[in-house]
Amino acid sequence: MALRRRRPEKLDLHEQAAQRMRAGLEPFEPLPPDPRRIDRKRLLLYVFVGAVLVAVFRDGLGRGAPPVEGSCTKPAFALDRVEVAQYGVVKWSVAGPTGAQVVITADTPSADTGRLVGPLPLKQCKASGRFGIPLADGDHVLRVFLRQVDGTTTLVGQQTLTVNVPR
Repeated sequence: MALRRRRPEKLDLHEQAAQRMRAGLEPFEPLPPDPRRIDRKRLLLYVFVGAVLVAVFRDGLGRGAPPVEGSCTKPAFALDRVEVAQYGVVKWSVAGPTGAQVVITADTPSADTGRLVGPLPLKQCKASGRFGIPLADGDHVLRVFLRQVDGTTTLVGQQTLTVNVPR
């Protein structure tokens, strides 16, 4: 039968501090700085640079709304792309009479159903923006309507948009 030596019980933090005080040591010595720690200013810089990179790569650097050839008397529209991934973004521009409202629809001959954008007012004869594509895979017909102040709606034009589901 071997004799076992008893291990001393582990002390909690307060008891350890009391022992250190009896020995003349300070109870709570400051810890040395951790060399792996990132200071707050550097962390803020990293977050800022990351946000700028995401913004640039997500939307493209300097990619604005597409130019539109219309005027106040000759309505026209333009889309920046005719092929897009599902849930992608399409930028648009519309020109027409000031005070009218633009409505963009998908797969419907009416301005009242299937809206992707609108009604949004034209200011100084132009409007632009972007919208997400919640459409299924395949070809879709986008129609652009102008709703006049008196309530009449006119079709400016239509364009086929191909949606590709990422695999």
